[in-house]
Amino acid sequence: MNGLFHLQALDPRTSLNQYLHTNWGTEQGFVWGPVYAFAQTDDGYLWIGTEKGLVRFDGSTFQVFNHENSPSFTVNAVLGLATDAEGSLWIRLRSPVLLRYRGGNFDVPSPNQVLPEEASTAMLRTARGDLLVAHSNRILKYANGGFSTAAANDRENLLVISMAESPDRTLWLGTRDSGVFSVTGNGISNITSGLPDRKVNSIVVTANRQVWIGTDSGVVRWTGSQFTRAGIPRCLQKVQALTMLQDRDSNVWIADPDGLIRVTPDGVCSANERKSLTDDRVSALFEDRDGNVWVGNAEGIERFRETLFTSYKRLHEQHLTNEGPIYVDAESRIWLAPTEGGLYWLSGAQVHEMKVDSLGKDVIYSITGGGHELWVGRQRGGLTRLEFAGKSFRAKTFSERSGMVQTSVSVVHRSRDGTVWVGSLNDGVSRFNGKNFIKYSKSSGLSSSFIKAIEEAPEGTLWFAGPNGLTMFSNDHWRNFTSGDGLPPGNINCLYGDPAGILWIGTGRGLAYIKDRVVSVPVAVAQTLTGRITGITGDRYGGLWIVTTNKVLRVKRDALLRGRVGYSDIREFGANDGLLTLTGAKAVTSDGEGRIWFSTQEGVSVVDPARLNKTFASGAGRVVSVSAGGKTVAFHQAFKIPVDSQRVVFVFAGLSLSSPERVRFRYRLDGFDNQWSDPTASHEAVYTNLAPAAYRFRLIASNADGDWNSAESVVDFTVEPAIWQTVWFRSLTFVTLAVLAIAAYRYRLRQLTRQLNLRFEDRLAERVRIAQELHDTLLQGVMSASMLLHVAADELPPESASRMKLSRILALMSDVTNEGRRALRGLRTNAEPSSLDKAFRRIQEELYREENIEFRVTEEGRPRMLRPVIYDEVFRIGREALVNAYRHSGPRSIEVEMEYGAKSFLLFVRDDGCGISPEVMRSGLDDHWGLIGMRERAEKIGAQLSIWSRKSGGTEIRLCIPNQIAFESHQSTNLWWRRTRASSTRPIAKVSTQEETKSL
Repeated sequence: MNGLFHLQALDPRTSLNQYLHTNWGTEQGFVWGPVYAFAQTDDGYLWIGTEKGLVRFDGSTFQVFNHENSPSFTVNAVLGLATDAEGSLWIRLRSPVLLRYRGGNFDVPSPNQVLPEEASTAMLRTARGDLLVAHSNRILKYANGGFSTAAANDRENLLVISMAESPDRTLWLGTRDSGVFSVTGNGISNITSGLPDRKVNSIVVTANRQVWIGTDSGVVRWTGSQFTRAGIPRCLQKVQALTMLQDRDSNVWIADPDGLIRVTPDGVCSANERKSLTDDRVSALFEDRDGNVWVGNAEGIERFRETLFTSYKRLHEQHLTNEGPIYVDAESRIWLAPTEGGLYWLSGAQVHEMKVDSLGKDVIYSITGGGHELWVGRQRGGLTRLEFAGKSFRAKTFSERSGMVQTSVSVVHRSRDGTVWVGSLNDGVSRFNGKNFIKYSKSSGLSSSFIKAIEEAPEGTLWFAGPNGLTMFSNDHWRNFTSGDGLPPGNINCLYGDPAGILWIGTGRGLAYIKDRVVSVPVAVAQTLTGRITGITGDRYGGLWIVTTNKVLRVKRDALLRGRVGYSDIREFGANDGLLTLTGAKAVTSDGEGRIWFSTQEGVSVVDPARLNKTFASGAGRVVSVSAGGKTVAFHQAFKIPVDSQRVVFVFAGLSLSSPERVRFRYRLDGFDNQWSDPTASHEAVYTNLAPAAYRFRLIASNADGDWNSAESVVDFTVEPAIWQTVWFRSLTFVTLAVLAIAAYRYRLRQLTRQLNLRFEDRLAERVRIAQELHDTLLQGVMSASMLLHVAADELPPESASRMKLSRILALMSDVTNEGRRALRGLRTNAEPSSLDKAFRRIQEELYREENIEFRVTEEGRPRMLRPVIYDEVFRIGREALVNAYRHSGPRSIEVEMEYGAKSFLLFVRDDGCGISPEVMRSGLDDHWGLIGMRERAEKIGAQLSIWSRKSGGTEIRLCIPNQIAFESHQSTNLWWRRTRASSTRPIAKVSTQEETKSL
């Protein structure tokens, strides 16, 4: 055992190496120090008290509050910070003013909560959430919305500068020059015995309930009766302890003028913290809810975050990379084989080099073992077995002379039954059963002569990986799997058999697995798992640790088997997690304690998967700014933007003090998006061309572990419509168009009415002219001829044959005269409102028969004057209906009903006769045009004619004419009536009806 050298940062107890150190100064946006205090509110913000004001930090950005932007700050310097059970933040200024921040506003306690006029000197939040504020001669307590006195002291000008509370609710007060005071239910006591200095800078109650006192002359502890240095680490007994903090892992952090010291729970002091600080002048310490330790100094703030990985960087005369194999034996020794050659093992804080059997001069390709032995596969020296005997090793080497297929060993595997399988570079596999070797080659069934990996399944099946595929050996039978069986094309680099019997395969083109001897490739594997995979192992929590050429990943095994790998199912690790480098990582293995070890180009890293269960505080997403059309808008309450703002941008941030770079966001715009967006690391969401409507932007964020916070950040806004998109504009447009349509309709109707009136007047004038000509010519001539014939007939003897002929001629002429009078009466029909019913009654007289038929005419509503032509057409349609009823129906009763309605004029003609057959209803009788003529007349005047009839059930004829067609206006009606009266009083029409009747 030779070549002993040190391994830097091997023991995590003696260093801050497992802490990630980050600092923020003016270049990172922080105001210039010094920093006096820290606090964290319930919403997760870190608040920092500085000389230049109060600073709020979300992990990425800083926001400053001081008298320049907040009138409540009478001075800028913030000396102390504390929170209470109500969620308020209390701010101690360099003035008598004590500020409170609650609900986004700063205020000063109301006048009835009287505070001393002098400034407070210290603040503390108790275990119950009460706020304690120290003044010169008393301690005030804020609880249940008001202040009260918690303790009072008779001494004047007692300056309390530090406070702490022990689990038994004893309050410890450290003063500037009067030692320590303890406040219990029995009163207040001053304790100075054993104190190395009466200036007490800080007080810490440790996890084992010890009270540590930090002074300018060292740290002491309380024994119950006095203070003593006994039990305090030697490194603290003379240190000037400016401030102290105990973290959740029971480490005690102490700041002195030279920097920072950390004491582990077992009393071991850290070695190199002082070198890690940007500024040694530490003035404040604080631990947040994620376990981060924050350090405030004159330059800014610094954070120490415990990393998941602990990395060890080896130092020697020459730098040795470690991309080779790594193995942890049963005694927790870590065996390393750098690519440059040699074999090393780590124990405690030292690295030992193994040089037996020329191992230090050979390149090691593979390491495995079991029990008290180690098997080493060498590039040139064959296979070496190392047996442990206490602190010594006994070596034996095997080669081709021993029966191996080849001296160059690429991989070695020791199965559970003790059999050792040795893969060669180009000649197959050797099997060693403890006595001799058995050789297997491609002729035996192997897919490749070069063996890169060997793995054993729980049931004893052996798997051999090579460039040409994968070979299974079970019950002395061989079976090969290639890309034709579903394997990704390319080389197979590594194998891992999990306890469930699934073989995981890392290839040059991604991940695959074999379950029940069926090859599968996860269909939903993230892009990060489709590259070259160099190492796979599993942990006891269901995770697969996968090493690629530039990534270290942990993926949930069940998610891969389901084929649905979500954001929270895969986690990528990097420098922020403690890895020294991601370049050149090749080997990964697990030890008996469940830890995962990695060999990288820069050294060795180890992670305990159990620490992944220490979740970070839930991340909170918040909208930082909103812009519309390139202009920033105030979004803290609902706002409106014009529709021409074509681009709306939401900028948001994730509240994480540990790993803001790991925060992912999901957002949704209600009223536009149907579902939440995919997780994204982007801090911006852009929407364009939003339609006028009310919208709500909703944002959630994850923490560093991928757990989503249910609390949403919400922004409500409305996109205002353009004037032509408003409801009132559309309504007005609709009404305007409707009015225009109605006006156009009415205009057209009036136009048609005027045309009809002209036609009606022309027809009326023509009828009057025809009536006059019939009366003045034809009827007068016939009547004159008749009179002459009467004279001639009277002169003939009664028995004369000529007289008999003349009598027949006179009878015929009488019939012609009567027909002419009836035609003339039709042409001269009166259109007075009361004349239509009379006209229908006269039809009965014209068609009078001996049958006893009941006939009646009724009117509904106030009679109005019909247009002349409408009157004529209505009369002719009604007359035709009555004639048909009398001649063809054989009725017992006939009824004519006229209804002057509000919207239309209705005419009904009903009878209870035999009805009209369907064939006649459709096409009428041959050579009879009554029904057809009625329909044509109705259509000509814009009326609706309906006929209902059934066999032996009678007939009803309904004529409906809109009022604007049926009736004229009052003025036009009077005008028409005057014209009609004037035409009817012409001299040619002076012969009375009675005279005409007598004459005829």
